[in-house]
Amino acid sequence: MTPGFVLLLEGSRLTVGARVFLPPPSLSSVHVAISEHLSLQLLRDGGLASFDLKGELELLVSDPALAKLKLALIAPSSSTSFANDIQFKHHPQVSKFAPTGPRVVALKDAKRDFPVGKGLGVVKWKLGGTKESQVPLGINCWPSAGEGNVEVNIEYELEAKHLTLRDVCISIPIPCVDASP
Repeated sequence: MTPGFVLLLEGSRLTVGARVFLPPPSLSSVHVAISEHLSLQLLRDGGLASFDLKGELELLVSDPALAKLKLALIAPSSSTSFANDIQFKHHPQVSKFAPTGPRVVALKDAKRDFPVGKGLGVVKWKLGGTKESQVPLGINCWPSAGEGNVEVNIEYELEAKHLTLRDVCISIPIPCVDASP
């Protein structure tokens, strides 16, 4: 099972974490798995307290005839303001690429093959910061106190229109109220 995202409201902060599980993908001759974990804290009155994105690209080759492959990655669009802020780490046997240049995943030694039948984490990346433009989902909460109760209207909108989010769960903990005099 693969983790999805859960949004948790803790006091005045909203936290995103991996908690929901998705069904496993089907495998093919060359299988590329990309996993990302996004952790962020949004402030109650707007603004971003922290943003931390970590990701990994894993390659699994099942067909020995394809073990000398080169995988070209599409760079983020030039309109993405944080594309140059992403930090990459490469497997020691994989060629490094510059964040702003062509992104090709290939072995340093072209005579060697990628391992067959064994997953290999080839590239990891991370991005951090406090730019609100990096947050993919906008959330507005409008609490309204009544007699003995509080009504909360929540609006959420996908800000990053080029993304598709799946299995997003927004969880709002309700504190226990002691009714004793």
